Amino acid sequence: MPKNLSVLILWVIIAGCTSRPYQKNEDSRLDNEVRALRRELESTQSQLKRIEYLVKNLEKKLTAPHPNDTQTNLPNSSPTSPAQHGPPEVIRIWLVIYRGKVYQHGLFPTNYRGAIRKLGHEKTQNGYVVTFVSEYNPDVCWKALLPQKDGEFEIEAYRSK
Repeated sequence: MPKNLSVLILWVIIAGCTSRPYQKNEDSRLDNEVRALRRELESTQSQLKRIEYLVKNLEKKLTAPHPNDTQTNLPNSSPTSPAQHGPPEVIRIWLVIYRGKVYQHGLFPTNYRGAIRKLGHEKTQNGYVVTFVSEYNPDVCWKALLPQKDGEFEIEAYRSK
């Protein structure tokens, strides 16, 4: 084998093993992306823990009897049937606002035992206007105004005419 050819082969082997600037840049870019994804995952996990804490708190509050709840001995006041005299003008509901979204966690104990669901919410200058509808009678709905900040709230929703 000629001397120039062996030197050339040796030079190609050494050059290929030592100089990989593109590969090093790519590795560091991937490392940075992995670090950013880990930070985002940790943030999401801490937000999830906060939401779980709020849900547990609300469940405790919802299962505890309300001091003003005088309707517990009515014959038709079970959670599966609405009160006999019809839906009330005002209901109280526990809600959580988190990052501009409204989450319903159930009815606050009142004289209305029927199931309700959130029909929708819209943002206004003064806060969020949330609309609820009765599961038993879709023509019956209530509206409430919520503030524009995150947190948990006990709100009064007024019947829409």
